Amino acid sequence: LLLTFAASGIGMAETTPRSVTVVSGQTLSEIAVREMPGVPMTDAVAEIQLVNNLTSTHVTAGQTLLIPTR
Repeated sequence: LLLTFAASGIGMAETTPRSVTVVSGQTLSEIAVREMPGVPMTDAVAEIQLVNNLTSTHVTAGQTLLIPTR
């Protein structure tokens, strides 16, 4: 029953990711800290990697990243 409730989205917060564009010199850790305040950096980095299918923490200028919301 709980699984059905959670899967239906009833009572769940909006979770649509937003996007940011990496600027020259930025690291994924910097983006995580800035874009996901209050979330431990390692957790934020992991969540950004997951939503963007990244296999490393390497990002490049001009790259668009989705930022998950909580």
